[in-house]
Amino acid sequence: LASIKEGLRVEVTGTAQSDGSVKASRAAVVVTTTTTTNPTTYTLIVGNVTALSGACPLLTIAVGEKKAITNASTVFNVRACADYKVGAYVEMSGNAVASTAALTATVVTGRK
Repeated sequence: LASIKEGLRVEVTGTAQSDGSVKASRAAVVVTTTTTTNPTTYTLIVGNVTALSGACPLLTIAVGEKKAITNASTVFNVRACADYKVGAYVEMSGNAVASTAALTATVVTGRK
């Protein structure tokens, strides 16, 4: 929470409250780095896995409507690739891929 500062782009999923606020069930900071030759959007997807397909290390992992694609370069922390299942908590970070509307995950972290 301390890393969230004014001016950051934050994506929040939750329930709208009568006072105009949102009771967040999931939040992610979206960081955009732009250069003239290689624009990149680095993002984070956090929550419980709602769908999973493929075979390790080539997985497609969904958290709600957000998806991440893993590959042989993806680092799996806390759990092995094969230990991720529907319902497991996951934090996935990497570069957004506009053509697939998914995240290419560079790091996947879970809970034991």
